[in-house]
Amino acid sequence: MRVFLDTNVIVSAFTTRGLCADLFREILAVHTFVISEYVLTEIKEVLTRRFKVPEATVIEIIALLEKQEMALLPAELPQIVIRDLDDLPVLAAAIESKSDYLVSGDQDMTSLAPLKQIKSVMPREFWGVISKIRPI
Repeated sequence: MRVFLDTNVIVSAFTTRGLCADLFREILAVHTFVISEYVLTEIKEVLTRRFKVPEATVIEIIALLEKQEMALLPAELPQIVIRDLDDLPVLAAAIESKSDYLVSGDQDMTSLAPLKQIKSVMPREFWGVISKIRPI
């Protein structure tokens, strides 16, 4: 399964123990993890400014993430009504990459009207999905 993780899920995976960290490990082990340059930039900024993660550690995290499949932004962003326009490049890259799921902790992303191009779900919901595929 192709899975695109939003910035907040990835940052949580590296800064806390729990569901997002478990999801991240399971996706790396079993599924195709897709990311974009836009998300990489957001991760670097959040880890550095908000969480004060040492630069050397941020460089290691980014290097690991850059080894995953890289999604490109489409030439034109989709015409999807979304409250936070900063979320549109994330959604656009996830759709463009033909990911099966976009996993986000942001209710603005997961409460979008059902999109035919991708399923947008919260981490707990996605845990339920992958647990049915392969008992964890």
